[in-house]
Amino acid sequence: MGYQKYQIKTRKDKIEALGQVLLEEGVSSYEELEDGLIFYLESGEVDESLVNSGKDLVHGKSMMEEERILKALKEKMDLNQDTITSEVFDDTAWMDAWKEYFKPFAVGNIGITPAWEKSQQTKLEIKIDPGQVFGSGTHETTKLCLMQLQDMKLEGQKVLDVGCGSGILSIAASMLGAKKVVGTEIDPEATRLSEENAKANGCRLSFFTGDIIGDLASRDRVIMEGEGGYDLVVANILEPVILLLIPGLCDYLKPGGYFLTSGIIKEKRKEVLEAMEGLGGFALKKEEDLGDWISLLYYRKK
Repeated sequence: MGYQKYQIKTRKDKIEALGQVLLEEGVSSYEELEDGLIFYLESGEVDESLVNSGKDLVHGKSMMEEERILKALKEKMDLNQDTITSEVFDDTAWMDAWKEYFKPFAVGNIGITPAWEKSQQTKLEIKIDPGQVFGSGTHETTKLCLMQLQDMKLEGQKVLDVGCGSGILSIAASMLGAKKVVGTEIDPEATRLSEENAKANGCRLSFFTGDIIGDLASRDRVIMEGEGGYDLVVANILEPVILLLIPGLCDYLKPGGYFLTSGIIKEKRKEVLEAMEGLGGFALKKEEDLGDWISLLYYRKK
């Protein structure tokens, strides 16, 4: 399988907005540069002559996933003064490309280290293989969640990680003392990757593939795994999905528990606050921001 690497060169003040469009269109991660950003997609039969043209990217009987995302970028953002370039990578080149950009870093007392790098001198360390697109922990939203988790008392707690990606937040919760951690993902490859990363870090966690918002069987499984409710529900996912999760939040989170969520760009803060207020029975305990993103920590009243 091959992958297409796209690099958009643009003004610095447009990078965050471009990244938000990519996330909304289903691109799981991207790498910010000083003069733009890079993202990767599975390679299809994209027409390279259309990448920098003003023409419609639809051709043939159907639109390839790459073309759909590029079309969305052109529709939602003014890219007339920007440059989009692309090149094809095979599987090996793909992984080498990620290794070039993914370097060790720390968030508070937690070091996030690529599996192929030397260990850091941090109090806690998570060795991570981000796989293809499921998250290296470098995004602001993951950093916000890691900061908030370190300020919480997780010893002996039960934690649900909705949209666990590569498993970073699940592993962090376990290392911080949680006695049981359950992670969910809609993509089986992400679930597999989370399981491998947890095992590599010596953590025994439960991961499974399922849509707990739209699938009743997945919802029931999460509730059963919670054995009376979770002490903490973490959701580092996109704001539209957070809004869908909120109405059923009390099915998972027990009274006296906490709801930690990120993936919220500042312009969408009001929508999440209003949804939580509409749910009732919750108090906002802490709000953090990093760049254009925020995280919210709610307490469910007893």
